[in-house]
This record gives sequence, structure tokens and C-alpha cells, in this order.
Amino acid sequence: MRRNPAWAWRLWFAVIAVAGVVVAASALLASGGNLVGEVAVRGGTVPAVLVIMIGLALAAGGVAGWKWRRD
Repeated sequence: MRRNPAWAWRLWFAVIAVAGVVVAASALLASGGNLVGEVAVRGGTVPAVLVIMIGLALAAGGVAGWKWRRD
């Protein structure tokens, strides 16, 4: 059986993309659907839009990596 590490890369990038969507969705739900709301984190609160943008950046990076490693 031939070893093909490309599937591992694609799986890793898929996990990153899904994690980003989960982060963005949970931040949106935690802020009550309000982009200018606040999200509770350990030790305080942060603006919801910051957490949503981090989640979207993760999702975009995962999708870009998936397409980049398409063998």
C-alpha cells in the first residue's frame, strides 16, 4: 500500500476550518446575535466581533489550506 500523507494534511485543514466555524458561531450565539456585544472569556469579556473575526480567519485559513493541499 502506497503511503499518501496528503489525506492527513487535508484532514488537518478540515479540522481547522470546522473549528473556526464553531468559534464564530458560538461567539455569535453568546453575544445574542449582536456583533457589538460582549463575549465572556476566562478572566473577563471581549468584543464579540473580535472573536467572530478570529473564527472566520481560522475557517478561511482551513479552506485555503484544504485547496492548497489538493493533490
